[in-house]
Amino acid sequence: MKHLWISLALLLGVTLLLLANANKLTHLVQPMQQTLIRASQAAGQEDWDQAKALSQKALTLWENSASYLHLVQCHTDVDQVSILLRESQVFLQYRDPCGYAAANTQIIGALEDIRTLEHLSLGNLF
Repeated sequence: MKHLWISLALLLGVTLLLLANANKLTHLVQPMQQTLIRASQAAGQEDWDQAKALSQKALTLWENSASYLHLVQCHTDVDQVSILLRESQVFLQYRDPCGYAAANTQIIGALEDIRTLEHLSLGNLF
């Protein structure tokens, strides 16, 4: 009986860690997504200074969380977002609103994939 309680305690501990990680990822990803949406809107209105400031904010948020993300995520996914963020900077530099919006949409999708992969679900458990 003692082994059963230990097993249940370990299962509960792992489940709580998974929930905490999913919550932390949500808090990391959502502000970046919102910032990129606002940056795309600013670029669409040709407010390039605002788009540049918001894009830099998103990049800073990403770089500040990259070390944690490398611990809990596949490096390929993390590196892909980093590459996409750099590519969006090129569209911003050349003031291409369509290219910039498309790049930001890819980044937002990649961030959503990262967040979704860590949610506790039966598919993630089995």
